[in-house]
Amino acid sequence: MMRRKLLMAALFLLVLWFLYSFLPIINPTPLELGQIRIYDRHDVLIAHLPKEDGFKITMKPSEPIPERLIKALIKVEDKRFYQHFGIDVLAKVRALYSNLSAGRVVSGGSTLTEQWIKNRYFRGERRTIVQKLRESTLAFYFSLIHSKDETLRNYLNEVYFGNQLYGLRAASYVYFDKSDLKALTQQEVDTLVTLLQAPSSLTSGLHPFDSINRFPHVTATVLDELKHRNDADLSVKTTIDFVLQEKAINHMEYSLQRLASNNVTNAAVYVFNPQNGEILVWQGSKDFYDTDIDGQVNVIEKKRQMGSALKPFIYLFAFLNGAHPDHLTVDLEKDFYESTEEDGIFRPLNYSLQEGGVITLKEALASSFNISAVRLLEYLGLHRGHEFLKTIGLELDHDATHYGLSLALGSPDLSLKNVAETYGTLANKGQKVETKLISMVNGMQTAGSSEQLLSESSATSEALFHLSSTLSSQVNRRKSFGLNSILNTSIPFAAKTGTTRNFKDNWTFGYRPDLVVGVWVGNNDSSSMIDVTGITGAAPIWHRVVEDAISEGFVQPNQIIPPDSLQIHVKCLDKDCVRKEVIYQNDAREWLSDLVRGSFCLEDFYIQTIEPKEIQKVAKLFDFEDFSIRWCEKEAKQNEVSDALPMIIKPDDGETFYIKKSLPIELQKIIFKATQPVDWLINEEEYEDVEVIFLEPHESYYDISINGQPDKRRIFIKYVD
Repeated sequence: MMRRKLLMAALFLLVLWFLYSFLPIINPTPLELGQIRIYDRHDVLIAHLPKEDGFKITMKPSEPIPERLIKALIKVEDKRFYQHFGIDVLAKVRALYSNLSAGRVVSGGSTLTEQWIKNRYFRGERRTIVQKLRESTLAFYFSLIHSKDETLRNYLNEVYFGNQLYGLRAASYVYFDKSDLKALTQQEVDTLVTLLQAPSSLTSGLHPFDSINRFPHVTATVLDELKHRNDADLSVKTTIDFVLQEKAINHMEYSLQRLASNNVTNAAVYVFNPQNGEILVWQGSKDFYDTDIDGQVNVIEKKRQMGSALKPFIYLFAFLNGAHPDHLTVDLEKDFYESTEEDGIFRPLNYSLQEGGVITLKEALASSFNISAVRLLEYLGLHRGHEFLKTIGLELDHDATHYGLSLALGSPDLSLKNVAETYGTLANKGQKVETKLISMVNGMQTAGSSEQLLSESSATSEALFHLSSTLSSQVNRRKSFGLNSILNTSIPFAAKTGTTRNFKDNWTFGYRPDLVVGVWVGNNDSSSMIDVTGITGAAPIWHRVVEDAISEGFVQPNQIIPPDSLQIHVKCLDKDCVRKEVIYQNDAREWLSDLVRGSFCLEDFYIQTIEPKEIQKVAKLFDFEDFSIRWCEKEAKQNEVSDALPMIIKPDDGETFYIKKSLPIELQKIIFKATQPVDWLINEEEYEDVEVIFLEPHESYYDISINGQPDKRRIFIKYVD
């Protein structure tokens, strides 16, 4: 009975031992061994890398192994390879004796079969007695089910040759540039066999794996997308254009060198085709390996504030709701009452600190006026505008109340990728095509997807055309950027810049039906640049990348044709019609041209009128503030009577200005404006013969008068956190 119990216990322990030994086979630890080749769209090699755990090339089952290599290998590593069953007992006894005599481990006595087991299933494990017993158990098992030739091939496919190289073929290819094992010389065979005894210390005279990684941000993104694939070798064809990407990097480096004194250290460029989603340039920083700028951070995918780069989406919403680029709007300062502000007051200013006055929507957008953009969002409805931005694909993290009306000025944190692709949706008639960096993996084409985000209607077509034609016109943006802006390209692009508060980020985006280009310039640590805007920082890079894309044939010179529902009307702006204004409209409405618009004083959105006397009617209809009405009345009087007494237009008597302590004082100047040049007296300070004064506030109040007239005013300054 006792003998039977002992036998059962021994059998049970034996089963447990075999299960323990076979655990790596039952539940193997996956190893990332192999090679990765990444190509551009024209099969130009971008990267050639070992996989995460090393570089490996597996021999084909029918591939012959050089006889002289087999003989040399067996002679050095396992003399009785063809006689034992995976375990050489004599070799182990001899190794034990040698180790005891030396007082340290000088010999292992492992067979080729055991070494294969170690390399295949126990890589990285500690070399203990228990571990070696597990290897011996498996070696015996595999010697029963595999032939000697199979065991030898398995060993040569797994063995380590130094420099992250696994397998005979990988070592032959890297060290001697030979893919055919039969081409190895006797000296090369001897070298490889010698390496097996000390792979880490004997490779100094040999060439390591020649890694190629020309565009690290591309490579990193490709590897991340393919991290779940377990192919031994990967051959990846990307959509990247090698020439365009290389030129974009050069343009970045050139511009950043010129801006170095302005505390500018980094940039990113993203270029793709909105029709098929193919990414042509993917450069997430100036230098992937520059730790001083956190170069490995891919800014294309990081969220940052966008500034004025978001304004076009607000205007698109207006166009979809019946607005026309030639509708008149007002760009006059106004206090907006919002819970998002600590003191409840939001008072946006234009970058120039000057008001635009009464202008068209197309001028307000293309010239990037802040005040009119905020007024427009207020008129359309904050919550409706917020919902629309989400509908067209912008990944907003918060609700409308969180942003407030500053949403129109680009306060949300968004990524370059997301905003550029939203522009791509507009370029592609409201259809969002999923962008892709990989077109083929190991000969298999990758799939894509698309989604129609805007309805396919004539109203949508008209709105999208109005937006692109507005942003493509150098005439529309002349007030802020001049006629010879760097946004002008040899084939016109719809272009928009953006600069965030305190010059932390600046952007330039541009699109056509066949290309979208987005550029960011700034610092990864969000430190402020010194007087660098979208037009001086990102735009020069953007312009050069666009011109390169044009010269490389990625942009077709086809004229963008308006939808059939729009009629083309040409207004002559002089007697000989040398200067012209083109208006696209879907009805016979009469529009005011640039020649006569200046003589009218109009208020707020989508308004056309004939005479200044209709101002009161229009103001009442839209419930405008008294201040705005008074301003219009003064403008009308000035136009009607040239010799009238000069008057103060701004500021109003008793007006309070809220100055934020957190903002630079130079960005919060108060505007003093008269109907004509006058002599000002402001807190006893004289200003002679000027029409407009921009004054940095430093007092709690200001007393104002002009030309010694009795019209005296007092304004108040309140400083808030």
